[in-house]
Order: sequence, then structure tokens, then C-alpha cells
Amino acid sequence: MATIIIGGDICPTKNDSSHFTAGNVDLLFNDLLPELKCADSVIANLETPLIEKLTPIKKSGKVFGVHYSAIKAIKNANINILNLGNNHIFDHGHIGLEQTFSTLTHHQIKYLGAGNNLHEAAQPLTITIDNTIISFLSYTENEFSIATHTTGGANPISLIDFTKKISKLRLESHFVILLYHGGKEYYPYPTPQQKELCEFFIDMGVDIVVCQHSHVIGAIQNYNHGIIFYGQGNFLFDPTPHPNQYLYSGFLIKLTLQKETPIKTELLPFFHRSLFHKSLIGIQKMNDDECKNFNEMIQTYSSQLTSVNINKHWVNLCEEKAPLYLSVLQGHGKIRRKIITTLGLHKILYSKKALRTIKNYISCETHREIILTILKNRL
Repeated sequence: MATIIIGGDICPTKNDSSHFTAGNVDLLFNDLLPELKCADSVIANLETPLIEKLTPIKKSGKVFGVHYSAIKAIKNANINILNLGNNHIFDHGHIGLEQTFSTLTHHQIKYLGAGNNLHEAAQPLTITIDNTIISFLSYTENEFSIATHTTGGANPISLIDFTKKISKLRLESHFVILLYHGGKEYYPYPTPQQKELCEFFIDMGVDIVVCQHSHVIGAIQNYNHGIIFYGQGNFLFDPTPHPNQYLYSGFLIKLTLQKETPIKTELLPFFHRSLFHKSLIGIQKMNDDECKNFNEMIQTYSSQLTSVNINKHWVNLCEEKAPLYLSVLQGHGKIRRKIITTLGLHKILYSKKALRTIKNYISCETHREIILTILKNRL
């Protein structure tokens, strides 16, 4: 029998980075620490490279990076596997990526989801606990962190790669867990395409799909023989100060795995303590009343997972986001195109910074799905 705990995003912030460096796990993980210590294996998403110096890449969106000494608290909390397949792991380029790899290797922490090239980044991670073989797969949406055949980065979503790997893993493993870094941030539901994709993962033989990246608690779907989690919130990614209270809560997924036995799942919900006061550090378990509200919220989200409801929620979200997306893409007619081209105004209207944002909106699966939904509803 194996006990696995899966946590969401970890990223030390200004509020708690010194405690990561000092290894203050009692303060950071509070009453969740015994759960982590008792687990056979703990896996979380490292939402930042571990760096020695700043070497930021040019991209749209925030750039994360923390000193590699922050690994001390992660190691002390019994987190022995880190998923690097996310949209921030390449924020400090190859230098930051190499520093992350060397730091994790030095501290004997396994990792997956990123590598020095696409072949390395796409490799599954397989562990054996008490004769139970568990394999992990990691995929992320296409943003600025993606590996290529010759450069390092995160593993992009590829159904061809997944289909090749899952058939082999099903023969070699008792359980397969897939971590997917994608979907819409701050949104508790899957996008229509995301839901279809995650159901496909289960149909092909994955037992558990965990979607991260949303930063908020999301719906849970029991589908065929498997379970899909559409967002578990941040693990340790202190949002202070932030007006959205949903960013202050999350849950760990505790799995009990035994050969030829159905998977047992338990949710361990918690708050970031800075919700109660900005000076408080770390996370703590929800009390009974808070857990009751948490379970009701999860049930409410999960009850909406019909195709009709998912499409309705999605269209509403896209309509809300339409002004932003259309402003970024700002189409021009024939006459305006001629004037802009003749006068060379495109150099002013489309700076490199603006072009990076457009590139991300087109290449990232969720951003592209939003754009197509907006256009479909207007044409």
C-alpha cells in the first residue's frame, strides 16, 4: 500500500521567502506538516525556477524566480517530487533551468515535466512503493516555457506523445497519474476543450488527472474508472495582498494506492493564514465549519459539469473577457491596413512587447479557445 499526497503550486513570495530559506517548515506548513511527513511520497508543482542570479527572459506576463536556497523548506517538508511542467519554469532561461535541475538533484528530489530538451522533458517518472508501481506524466499548455528538440523547458501537451506513452505505462504500472498545467486562471470549471481532453486521458488508461494552474479550488469529476480534479488551488503561494479570497484556499489530494484495489481519495482543505492577517505566515487546515463550506462549494462546482452548463459558463466568461482580448488582437480593415503599412505605423502599434502578448494568446491552448469562442459568438 502506498500513500501519495499531491499539492498545487509552490512559489515563495516576499511574505514568506525568508522562511523557505531558513527551512521553517513548522511555520510554513503548520498542522499540515504531520500529513506530509507521514506520506510515502509528496508531489507538488514548483511554479518558479530556483536561481542564483536574475536572468529573466522576455515574455508576456509575470516573471518568477527565487533563490535556490528556498529548497530547504521544501526538502524538510518531505516533498520529494516536484512537477516542473508549468508556464514559469523557464522564466530565467537556460541558466535558471540548469540551476533548478542541479539544486533538485543535489537535494535528491525527483522531478518531471521539464528537461534540457523535449525528449528529456517528456519523460514520465515512475516510482515503486511497497511493490506498487506508480507512474506520473506531466504536460503543460504552450506558453513561453516550452522545450524544443534542441532547447530546454517544459513538456508541451501532445496527444501523439501521450498516446504512445500511456499504452506502455499501463502495461508497466499499477497506477498512472497525470498532471496537467492548463485551463483558465481563477476559474473553477474546465474549458470545454479541457474537459474533453481530460476525459480522453481517463479513457486511454490514466487513473487520476490533476489540473493545476487555475490557482483556485475547482470542480471534481468522477469519470469512468478515474477521477479528474479541475483545480486544487495554490499549495504555498501566498497571495497577500489580494482582494480575491478564493486565492487563499486550496486542498491537498491524499491517495491511498494498493494493487488490484480501487483508489481511496481524501481531500485535505486549508487556508493561507494571511487571509486572517497579512502578518501571518503559511497555511493551516480548515476547521469543521470551514470544511463544511468547502465541501458544499466543491459539490456546487462539480454539479455543473454537464456539457450544457460548462458551455454556458464558458460563453459567459468569454463575453466578460472579450474587450480585453479584442483590444489585444485589434483587427484592422483593408484601408486601415494600407495606411498603417504605408506609414510604417505597425512599428508603433505593435511593439515587441505587444507582439509577445499576441503570440501567447495564439499559442496557448486556453487563450486560443477564448478567442475562438468570442469570434464565434460575434460572427
